[in-house]
Amino acid sequence: MTHTLFRQLALPVALGAILVGCAGNDNNDSTATPTTTISGVAVAGAVTGTVSVRDGAGAELATAAVTNGAFSVAVPDAALSGELDFVVTGAYSDEVSGDTVTLGAAHPLALRTAAHHFQAGQLGNAPVTPDTTVIRALAAGHGMTLAAAQTAFESAFGYLPDLDAVPFDPKTTSQDAANARTQADKDAAFRAGLFSQLAHEVGLSGDDIAGLPAALADDLSDDDLDGVDGTGNPVTIGAVNLEALHHDSALPFRLLKAHAAFVGNAAANQAGLSAPAMLPPVSYDAAGAAKTITTPNGRHITVALDTVADAPFITGFWTARVRHRLTLIDADTQQPVDITTDPDIVGLGNHPMMYMLNGHDHTTPHGHDPDTSAKAQGQYVLDNYYVMASAMANGTPMGVWDYVAYVKEDADGDRATTNDVVSVPVIFHPQVKMTMGSDVLSVSASNANDQWTNMMGMNQARGYRLWLHAVEPNNAGGHDLTVFVSTQNIANPTGSDPHAHTLSFPSVRVGRVLQGVKDASSGLRPDVTLATVTVEVSLDNGASWQPLVADGTTGRYTITALSGLSTTAANTVQLKLTVNGNAMATAAGAYPALIFTAP
Repeated sequence: MTHTLFRQLALPVALGAILVGCAGNDNNDSTATPTTTISGVAVAGAVTGTVSVRDGAGAELATAAVTNGAFSVAVPDAALSGELDFVVTGAYSDEVSGDTVTLGAAHPLALRTAAHHFQAGQLGNAPVTPDTTVIRALAAGHGMTLAAAQTAFESAFGYLPDLDAVPFDPKTTSQDAANARTQADKDAAFRAGLFSQLAHEVGLSGDDIAGLPAALADDLSDDDLDGVDGTGNPVTIGAVNLEALHHDSALPFRLLKAHAAFVGNAAANQAGLSAPAMLPPVSYDAAGAAKTITTPNGRHITVALDTVADAPFITGFWTARVRHRLTLIDADTQQPVDITTDPDIVGLGNHPMMYMLNGHDHTTPHGHDPDTSAKAQGQYVLDNYYVMASAMANGTPMGVWDYVAYVKEDADGDRATTNDVVSVPVIFHPQVKMTMGSDVLSVSASNANDQWTNMMGMNQARGYRLWLHAVEPNNAGGHDLTVFVSTQNIANPTGSDPHAHTLSFPSVRVGRVLQGVKDASSGLRPDVTLATVTVEVSLDNGASWQPLVADGTTGRYTITALSGLSTTAANTVQLKLTVNGNAMATAAGAYPALIFTAP
């Protein structure tokens, strides 16, 4: 494959080298050594330094300068029949942190190519990047064949580096210049930035960043990205312990979240690159997953995540109301933890967060106060209403859900004050799936008169979502039906809460303050107060309506003893949501409707 960079930087040198080699042969000059020029780039950020080309035994064959990432080096033709190492030392500016990173002999950028990868007399391409460095470290430092090293890398990262690609520094390349490149070039550039983002995510800075590829190779030496090397020891980089990080939140999910973070990192990703199609495989936390934490007071608490559901809901994680059951067990005594009486563990909370691969992060509607009715068994239930699935219908990930449970510990164990309560996070990664079958358990609606400015900076009708919260037989006849209503909002940033301006999904109730259409001069979204909110239900296609009653400020609305719901066939339950006098409708202009069979 011929690339623009070759033509601009490498082709004149390559032709000269080829002519020199041919001239030596034509003139029967036995002293000339035929060589082939290999052009390449060394990008973690763009490196300036030196490239050393070595044979399979480690003997140096040639060297050349690397300037702003680019190099061109003449390699003896006789060496092309064996594996070659391209070892780059020098320095570069890290995309995310901006730190200057030194590449020394212990932690260079490197590339190993297979025997006969390059052909005598043909211009070669050598992209030297963090991912090729991991593969070379597996082969050079862990006794793997190159093929085995590539297999180990691909199993963890979901791709193999494209050695025909010409990566570039995504921080110093404009979006227009990036758009002129091939997709393979852009994917390779993104992945160079991805490793910078991953280094940031795991807490590396300065020259420690250069040690990340070697550490990942140590980790993958047992074919498992889990923070543990092939001898069972934790992998460390300076003060960073990858095993401990993996215990808190699995490394494959950190890697996938780094994809999302780099897409949205406008300062580091000035080229405006999107995440490549090939993504790392992940193993989600299934219902019943358990993790043990150590609290500041030294308690060992095992937290298990499960779900409970009553018809028409089913257990598992879905784009619907999900009742998360968290079970707390003292790992030392194997006794359940009662958060209402335990001297140390005094509360439990949760905070779900979606890290989208398009660079946007957001939470989802969720409850804050656990149901403690099963506290004697250490069991607590918290509601979540998932607004999106983890993956598209074809299985392609859309992002990563972090379900973070917070175990709250009283620092002095007296349960007397709240200002000394510490929250210890436990992170799960559920696979949220799209609801299956014909049931419709949530529905969106809007009104053109109710406008806001969305996360893309566009003005549009604000979306509202009505969720089936519960439908239960009423002993007096009929069913009690409860609907939860949420919306979308982006608050103005504040000094005390820098994340306040991210997308949120607050409940809809009288008195709720939202933000509307952004003011062009101030850049702020003005307050919009919900003065009136009504929810009504119809079972006869809108011929008659019955009101639901607000449950305080929860965003839930209930009607008791609703008659006419079938327990043997699907019901179409139309809803009329009116907010500040605006009646909400679907995109087709109809009343939003939930569809389900009542228990």
